[in-house]
Amino acid sequence: MSLEAKQIRIANHVAQAPSEDKGGRGPERARVVDGRIVLEGWGKK
Repeated sequence: MSLEAKQIRIANHVAQAPSEDKGGRGPERARVVDGRIVLEGWGKK
C-alpha cells in the first residue's frame, strides 16, 4: 500500500509537497514546530 499525500493540514497550518518529490522514504509523522510543519521518519523521536 502506498499513500503519497500532496498536501497536509494540521490545525491552521497547511503545507504542500514539492513537485519534484519522489516519495518512497517510508512511513513518516508530521508535527508543528515553531509554526512550521515538520516531517520525520516514523522511528525517529
